[in-house]
Amino acid sequence: MFARLLAFALLMPTVAAAQPEPANAEEVVRQVMSPFCPGKVLSDCPSPRAAEWRIDVHQWASEGVPAPEIIERLQTRAPDFDLLRRPPPRETGALPIAAFALASLVLIWAARRLLSRDDSSDEADAARTLYDERLDEELARLGD
Repeated sequence: MFARLLAFALLMPTVAAAQPEPANAEEVVRQVMSPFCPGKVLSDCPSPRAAEWRIDVHQWASEGVPAPEIIERLQTRAPDFDLLRRPPPRETGALPIAAFALASLVLIWAARRLLSRDDSSDEADAARTLYDERLDEELARLGD
């Protein structure tokens, strides 16, 4: 008896997982692209044909049809149109931000180079002066 209960408890999750979950109609109409409104999903398309599709999706979801099958049914209605194509991004804010960041880095780099040149020229002058003094001392010693 205990063995049967244990087997049932272990197999029940796999049986439940094997059955497809009914579709959420709102999720389907928000992810399926509309062949009637370029660049829009079914939920955003004002076309009367898209409204018919939304009604069908809600009907099928209420009947317990899983989302992949609903999408497949819709795809057979528009075989040449990719219903799962993603719409283009609405905001293109990344490019200006990246350009600004790059320009800022270039300006910072250029400013540091200019500042380091001023510092290095002082150091170079000091090194030349020391070199000249040392050269003069060596020449004086050789001349004696």
